[in-house]
Amino acid sequence: MRVLLADDHLILLESLAILLEKKEDIQVVAKATNGLEVLQLVEETPIDIVVSDLNMPYLGGIEITIRLKERFPHIKVVLLTMIEEASQIREAIQAGAWGYVLKSATPDELRKALTEINEGRRYFSRDIEKQLASIPNPQVPGGYEIVDGVPQLTKREIEIIRFIVQDLSSEAIAKQLNISTHTIETHRRNIFKKLGLNTVVGLVRFAIKNKLID
Repeated sequence: MRVLLADDHLILLESLAILLEKKEDIQVVAKATNGLEVLQLVEETPIDIVVSDLNMPYLGGIEITIRLKERFPHIKVVLLTMIEEASQIREAIQAGAWGYVLKSATPDELRKALTEINEGRRYFSRDIEKQLASIPNPQVPGGYEIVDGVPQLTKREIEIIRFIVQDLSSEAIAKQLNISTHTIETHRRNIFKKLGLNTVVGLVRFAIKNKLID
């Protein structure tokens, strides 16, 4: 399998490459130190799996996942991080991540995760699985299941809904959240599709009804 590694800490990046390539079927074909570099490299190099830190310069791991799912759906993303918060895990899953592995994992576990994912199975560290148990319908792509009448929305989606109902443009929201306009547009499409809405007026009504705004 051809792997791209992404982390803004060079020592960790090089160490990961050495550890992974000890397994014969893993080939580290590219390395990136920021999110934009990841997108550039996948344009130039055939990649099967991207292993990315959650927090990256320019584009974070979740935003990288969203972009790759849209443009290169065959590429699977594994997030490698120290963050164990349920909300972040849920957002990663709904963005389309195939795996979520803690940096405290052993090299053997990471190699196992890549093998599982390459064979079409999702992989989550044991501690992450415990967090998943507290998340309603965590495996549902896109979060279409409904709990108590309210579709599953990520923290970021709720944040963007609140900006949309304030009549902010995608460019203005992007500046507020310090992410790209393209990522905001992707979130907007996902929000309207998930809620089954076509207009901002409908979104405002939804936000008021579900007490997402005052």
